[in-house]
Amino acid sequence: MQHKKYFIIALFIFVIAFLIMVNVFIYDTEEVEQCKNFLADNRNIKNFFGDVTSIKYRFVGSGKQKNTRKGVSGYYSFKICGDKHKGVVKVKWREENSQVIPISLSTREGLCGNRILWPESRAKSSGYILTSNVWDGIILLVLASISYFFHLNAKRNSKLFNFFYPSALRFESNHAITAWGFLVAAFGCVIYSVLCFLNIFMLF
Repeated sequence: MQHKKYFIIALFIFVIAFLIMVNVFIYDTEEVEQCKNFLADNRNIKNFFGDVTSIKYRFVGSGKQKNTRKGVSGYYSFKICGDKHKGVVKVKWREENSQVIPISLSTREGLCGNRILWPESRAKSSGYILTSNVWDGIILLVLASISYFFHLNAKRNSKLFNFFYPSALRFESNHAITAWGFLVAAFGCVIYSVLCFLNIFMLF
């Protein structure tokens, strides 16, 4: 049992290290900096967010691809804090002559709405009553409830848990580690949801 706990910890550390390496080596810091500078100087961003106090790069929602005919293109995601609004802006770009050329700037609105900020501002309300960060908080609370539900079922070794969780993925007949994992996941989702409600972090 002790060896299995060490294995889980080692696996968790490996996943975190892998994500950091992907972030450093796949996403060029120079490309990110070019997009960040473009956001800082963009008038439409200032009109929507107000005076920008910080622009932070987000690994989530970023990516790039190579096409033999179209070249290199992709998205970079940034969390922007301004005196009017806070939110995440996605920069769609393509590469020309080793330079990143922004194509469009957009931000999420509501649950799954999209608001174009540049080059042509299409800032029409999508009809969402709740803001994006509140929706994220609600989604995380639902995930926390599901995780806690599975935690209780894992402790009881219920038929429902055995149906969704094959025996090949379990640690022998003891579900203590599995139940503990679901409890940690539930607690993490609750903490993250609070941060989303406070508009400190966003899920998407």
